[in-house]
Order: sequence, then structure tokens, then C-alpha cells
Amino acid sequence: DTDLHGRKELRKAFLSQQVLMADCQTADDIFRVRVNNLSASGLFLETNRRLTIGQEIAMTIELSDSPAMVIKVTGKVVRKTIGGVGVVFTIVFNY
Repeated sequence: DTDLHGRKELRKAFLSQQVLMADCQTADDIFRVRVNNLSASGLFLETNRRLTIGQEIAMTIELSDSPAMVIKVTGKVVRKTIGGVGVVFTIVFNY
């Protein structure tokens, strides 16, 4: 339990210090937005674009300046708010 708690705190500290950006592509648009709340199962994209629930989106997420620290995923929009959309991953190509 202590080890798990320590890893959660380390992850939270790492993510709070990072500005993560994603290059996104839908069937009819290409855009770059800020990533918030990245987890193993999904993320939140800060955007005012008109994305719809169930819409598929492909994303390339830069975890650092290193090309080795890039995640390529596809996902579906599952939640919309004024500040953006929640996306659940459907395929993770590499991590």
C-alpha cells in the first residue's frame, strides 16, 4: 500500500510540472491542444473545438523533448465540458 501511494504521489508531482501537448486528428480536423489528467485509460483535452460524444480521435502526446517519450493513441470522446473533452483510449500504439 505504501509503495502504491508513493507511486501515485510521484506521478502527480511529475504531471503537475509538465505541460503536455497533443497533436490531434479527427476525420475532418487536425489541431494541437493541451493535455490534462493523463492516465493509463484516457485523458482530458483542453479545447473549444466542436467534438461530439463517441467521436474518434487520434493523438500523439509528447511527454518530453525526447522522441523516445511520445505516446501514439486513438480514443473516443466520452465527456464534454465547457473547458474541453474527456477521451478514453481505444488503442495505445506505443508507450
